[in-house]
Amino acid sequence: MLSILLIYFVYKYFRDLARKYKVKQEWKYSLIGVVAYFVFQFLFLFVWGVVEVINNPNYADIDTSFNSGVGFLALLFGMLMLYFLHKYLEKRLQKQQEISTVNEIENIGASTENE
Repeated sequence: MLSILLIYFVYKYFRDLARKYKVKQEWKYSLIGVVAYFVFQFLFLFVWGVVEVINNPNYADIDTSFNSGVGFLALLFGMLMLYFLHKYLEKRLQKQQEISTVNEIENIGASTENE
């Protein structure tokens, strides 16, 4: 139940970013956020499993690792990586907005010169 609530807030966080910079297709940013959250969690758990197998070759019981807090660590890692992804996308959208503003300013006189 907690994960559904968390997914909603990730969706909302990235949707608000797209709305802030007036992106036409907001759903893409929301989808990027939700999918990235699951990918980051899977990546963490995969790396954790590889490290466990290397450290203990007889490690075969997967259920005990998830009960010992690894799932919570994966959740924290996923949220941290989502924060960095959000900041990256925010900087990228901010640059695009600045470039489009400069282009609009340069095009102001061009329309009157042609007439």
